[in-house]
Amino acid sequence: MNKWKVQVFGKKNSGSWEVSVIHVDNDHGQRSWGWFGHNKFLISHNGGPCKWAIPGYVFDQQLVIAEEVARRLNCGESIDAPKVGGDILPASDSMKDIYDLMPKIDTAKYAKLFLDGK
Repeated sequence: MNKWKVQVFGKKNSGSWEVSVIHVDNDHGQRSWGWFGHNKFLISHNGGPCKWAIPGYVFDQQLVIAEEVARRLNCGESIDAPKVGGDILPASDSMKDIYDLMPKIDTAKYAKLFLDGK
């Protein structure tokens, strides 16, 4: 059984959202926004009063990253994790290969789509 899973509060293109990787034993973290620590890792959020939106494509890529982090944790692989809550997860050389999973994008093209409201 996998002990780590991706959790999403909210949804893309609307209001507030939070993407995290959480341990299945973290009952409070599964019910609540925030509460990050050794058993809940923040991938991304738009907290605060601004509730900034991001392009749906970018939101989807954050889910790709979260799935890879959960996979690594479930396989016992290392991740680059900050010291939190007194616990330290073993650090790998980098998480560069996670970012390599993301397709290369034409940032100017997506910036224009975003600014044009598409």
